Amino acid sequence: MVVGKKWIKKDKIKSIAVYVFCLLIFSCQNSEKASLSVRTAPPQTDAQTLPEFASVDPFFVTATVPMHTSLQNTGEDVVACSVEPSLPSGIDLLVENGSCSLLGTPVLASAYTDYVITGTSSSGETAEVTAGIVVNAAFPPEFVTFPTQSIVASVEIPGITMINLGAATTSCESNPTLPLGLQLEPRSGTCTVLGAPQSVSAEETFRIRGYASDGSWAETDLDIEVIPALPPDLTNASGLLTGTTNIPLSSPYLFMNQGDEAVLCTTLPALPLGLVVGTSAGSCAISGTPTQETALSSYLISATAVDGSRDSASITIKVNDANPPAFEDIHLATLVRSETMTPLPALNQGSPAVSCIAPGLPDGLSAFPSAGSCSVQGTPTMPMPAALYTVQGFAADGSSDSFSVQLQIIDKPTLTGPSSIILGVDQTSNIEFINVHRPAISCSTAPLLPSGFSITVHNNGCLISGSSNSGLAETVFQVTAAADNGTSSTVDLSIAILPPPELVSSGPHNLTVTQPIVAIDVANTSTVPVT
Repeated sequence: MVVGKKWIKKDKIKSIAVYVFCLLIFSCQNSEKASLSVRTAPPQTDAQTLPEFASVDPFFVTATVPMHTSLQNTGEDVVACSVEPSLPSGIDLLVENGSCSLLGTPVLASAYTDYVITGTSSSGETAEVTAGIVVNAAFPPEFVTFPTQSIVASVEIPGITMINLGAATTSCESNPTLPLGLQLEPRSGTCTVLGAPQSVSAEETFRIRGYASDGSWAETDLDIEVIPALPPDLTNASGLLTGTTNIPLSSPYLFMNQGDEAVLCTTLPALPLGLVVGTSAGSCAISGTPTQETALSSYLISATAVDGSRDSASITIKVNDANPPAFEDIHLATLVRSETMTPLPALNQGSPAVSCIAPGLPDGLSAFPSAGSCSVQGTPTMPMPAALYTVQGFAADGSSDSFSVQLQIIDKPTLTGPSSIILGVDQTSNIEFINVHRPAISCSTAPLLPSGFSITVHNNGCLISGSSNSGLAETVFQVTAAADNGTSSTVDLSIAILPPPELVSSGPHNLTVTQPIVAIDVANTSTVPVT
C-alpha cells in the first residue's frame, strides 16, 4: 500500500486504517482540502531469490567427444535457458536441476568464442553468464590390425601389445570381456593384454577400444584362441658361456623354449658361485655376477611347466679371473670452443681398454679407446666452466675401471669479414670485421697496414679505416682480434691500392669543319687501366 507515495509496512496497517478514516471524515466536510491516493504496492523481489550464475572458466572440449557440464546457479531456479550466438554444432543448451547445462558431442573444431547464456526463472527474472568455448580437433589413437593370437592355458603371457600410430591411450576396454585371467591395460601409450588365461577356449574376436586423453578413441579387432598346455621344449646352448669374476654377465643367457612356459628352473650340478638360474620370458635364464674363477664345466638345466612336465638342456660355462684396466685421473685441461682439442689419454697401468664410455662429457667431446687406454677428444661446441667428468674403460674380459677428467671450455672471438678489397689512392674506406662470440679487446694486423690506415676495436669486432696517398700492390694482411682470456681469431684480408692513370698529352690536332673526326688516342703510361 502507498499513501502520499510512501511505502507503508504491514506492521503499521492499524495506524493506516485510523489515518484513512480520519481523512475520509475530513474529506466529507471539505473535499477540496484533502485527497487520498491509495494503490497496491508492486510485489517485492528478494535479491537472494534471483537467478545468479557463477562465473566460469573457458571450456576446452574435443570434437567427436561427448561433453556434459552444468552451470552453477546459486539463486532462484531457472525454467528456461537461451544463448547467443548459437553454440557449436552438436552442443545443446538445456535446463537441468534448476540451472543451465551444456550437453552433447561437438562435431567440428572451432576457435575460441564467447557465448552469453541467459537463464530465466519462473518469476521472469533473468541471469547471464559468459562462457568461452574452444572445440579442439580430436587426436585419437590409431591401431594397426593385429594377427590372431594363440596363447596357452594357465601360462602367463608376456603381453599382447597393440601397435598404436596415433595419440597415446589412457584407458582401454574390450567387448566382449577377455577370457578369464586376461586383463587389458594402457601401457606405454597403447593397449596391452596381460595375464594368463585359465582355460582352453576357441578363437574369438574381441573389439579393443583405446581412449586418448582428449576423450577420442579408436578400435581394432583382436582374435584370441587359448590352447591346451604343452611341456617345455628347451634347446641346448650353442657355444660357451664365458664370465669374468666380479663382473655381471652382459645379459642373462636365455634358453630357447618352443614348448610350454617354464614355471620352475633347476640346475645340476650347482652353477659357479654368483650365478643363478631362474624363469624368464617363459623359459630358463642364467644370470648374475660370478665371484670365483671356474674351470670349463657342463651343466644340465631343467624346466618344469605348470602341469608338472619337464624338459632339460645343457650348457658349458667357464669363469675367468678379472684383469681390469687401472687408470689415473686427468687434471684440469682448458679447451677452446669450436677448436679441435688435442686428445687427452689417461695413463693406464692395467689391462688394455677395448671400449670407453663417458655419457656426461660436454657436447662435441667423447671418449675413445686409444693405445690401450681411453682418450677424451673432439671439438667442444659451447663454453663451460671447469667441471669433473667420469670416463669408464673396459678390458676385453668385461672388467672396467674409471677415471675423472677436469675440463673447462673457454670462448674465443670469431671474426668474419671481406677477404679482399681494391682501393684507389686517397680513397677513404671503412672495412668492418664482425665478431660473433667473445668480445675483442684489441685488434692488429700482420704486416702493419699501409701508412694512412689504422685498425681499432669496433662493436666487439675490428674496424680498418683510413686512406693512403700512394699505391700498394696486392698484399695479404692477417687481421687478428684478441679476447681478454688470451684467445684470438685471425682472418686474411687482401688489399690493393691502385695509383691514378698517367695520361700523355697529344696534339695539336687540326680539324676540318663538316669533316668526320678521326679517333685521337691519348696514351696512358701507368699500369692502371683507364675505365
